[in-house]
Amino acid sequence: MKRFATVLLLLLPLFADAEGIYDLRTEHLDSPIGTDAAAPRLSWKAEGVVNAEFKVSVTEKGGGLVWETSVKGFAAVYDGPALKPFTEYEWKVSAAGAEAESVFETGMMNPEDWHGHWISDNKSVEFRPAGRFRTEFEAKGGIVKALAYIAAAGLSTLVINGATVEPGRVLDPAFTRF
Repeated sequence: MKRFATVLLLLLPLFADAEGIYDLRTEHLDSPIGTDAAAPRLSWKAEGVVNAEFKVSVTEKGGGLVWETSVKGFAAVYDGPALKPFTEYEWKVSAAGAEAESVFETGMMNPEDWHGHWISDNKSVEFRPAGRFRTEFEAKGGIVKALAYIAAAGLSTLVINGATVEPGRVLDPAFTRF
């Protein structure tokens, strides 16, 4: 019986389909939007890829190669040219015939990039009900991508053209320290 169990354990890797590179992370997050790390940490996991040198490359989406390196571990710290604010980057890890890709998007990399302003209803915090802010605008030209950054102490609803965006995300997060 022990020999049978040993044979099964030795054959198990032949039937495992978990080989390859997976779980790519940027700053410990899966495809983050708005990272402001000047040198983001890129990490991954690998099965069946042992003692390999991993090639890591970063490209600007729709553009050319920005940075490339080789490492012997499961992580690399970006050490290329300064990343542009509000830009989407694709990155790839490859080794021993295995390959995986991910993306990250930079946010406001410098305080000088801030072009917004605080809004308020100018009422006391004791005033009930909560303030409501609304604006109308007409977008000019073809919109390729739009992002809304909302900071509202966990209570917000985004409505565009009369339709609620992500209607299941009410009171999300449920608890804040504001």
